[in-house]
Amino acid sequence: MSVTHVAGDNMNLLGTITCQVSVETRSTTERIYIAEGVQQLYLPLESCKALHLIHHTFPSPFKRVHSRAFR
Repeated sequence: MSVTHVAGDNMNLLGTITCQVSVETRSTTERIYIAEGVQQLYLPLESCKALHLIHHTFPSPFKRVHSRAFR
């Protein structure tokens, strides 16, 4: 089986495993695809948000908060 990666080329899939990925107290269950020639783990955007690795509004910029000192 093969899938197309972001650059448009095909990757040969060798199999999948399901595992729990944790960062501190947060965790998510992911299906990990094992592909020929890939030596790194890439997490989906939603997983990165669930693990608080990136802000939940990414890729939108943060809203600016203006504060005033009260006297």
